[in-house]
Amino acid sequence: MIKYIIQETETLQAAKEKLNNLSPEEGLIIVNKSNEYVGTLFHKNEKFQLLINTNSEYKIQDLTYLDKGKIDYPYEKFYSQTELYAIGKNIPVCDSNGKVMTILECEKVKCILPVGVLIMAGGRGERMKPLTEETPKPLLTVGGTSLLERLLLHLKQFGIIEITISVHYLAESIFKKIGDGSLLGIKVEYITESSPLGTMGSAAVMSKSKYSDLLVLNADLLTDVDLMSFYHYKINSKNADFVIGMIPFKIELPYALLDTDKNNTILSLSEKPEMRFNCNAGIYLFSKSLLSLIPENQYMDAPDFITKALNSGAEIKGFEIREYWRDIGRMEEFNAVNDPLQDNMPQ
Repeated sequence: MIKYIIQETETLQAAKEKLNNLSPEEGLIIVNKSNEYVGTLFHKNEKFQLLINTNSEYKIQDLTYLDKGKIDYPYEKFYSQTELYAIGKNIPVCDSNGKVMTILECEKVKCILPVGVLIMAGGRGERMKPLTEETPKPLLTVGGTSLLERLLLHLKQFGIIEITISVHYLAESIFKKIGDGSLLGIKVEYITESSPLGTMGSAAVMSKSKYSDLLVLNADLLTDVDLMSFYHYKINSKNADFVIGMIPFKIELPYALLDTDKNNTILSLSEKPEMRFNCNAGIYLFSKSLLSLIPENQYMDAPDFITKALNSGAEIKGFEIREYWRDIGRMEEFNAVNDPLQDNMPQ
């Protein structure tokens, strides 16, 4: 982000040196001493070219014209990549006070999703011991990068720059590793569970979210799921209150399957059938209004929340994930994703 930003009190020569490291389509983001967005300077700025050829010690603030192209946060709507490029190749995202929070590079951003995001990272990872005795499962590494960092960077591809992480077990390790998220170009806040709240209990605090839709994910996922399609599936399903990511799971029986009645009379035979199931992928997108079903500071797992939502009359849809997806909940899965001969995980 630093390469794109310069203060308005800097000289035009300093601006030129920075611009020389950018492509002609990329702009230099100008800010004041309070980090408030002033404008964007491009190579083609005629006043800039005139003044720098006259006296390179002129200040940027001496320019009478700068391009304007920013996105306000919280996001007011969904932005497609085409809409983003129409604003600029690199776009400052500014808070309600006009301060630059981050800069989105359109080449690396597929869209902007207007959703609140919560990652559940408080579990003990019992099935992953001894690896999780001193390391929380979200910080286990795959290809040299932790599961949690991979997930955060994947979310950033969809313009998600403000993320809440719920922590409990070995929380200090996560604080130390991820911090405030600034090294990843995002803002991270934490919910620290004083006692375990299950896979959905801590979501109650998201009632303060600025968005009407909430995206909740398990922290032990390794996936490149298309969250834009996920989001549009809910929006286009006009009556859907809740969408659950689902993974198709197939079982191939090695024997013929006999269908019998209560007297063991054979009714039909299927030769080595394939049985298909839809399994919960640990990714949820739902209307914030459903948070009223989650009591504050009480244990609740996702299946209980889903059941309460169904009983309340909510319409729940399943979104089939066709991209790469792995739940790193067992040693077999962890070993597989760390063996390039066994797995084709995203880089």
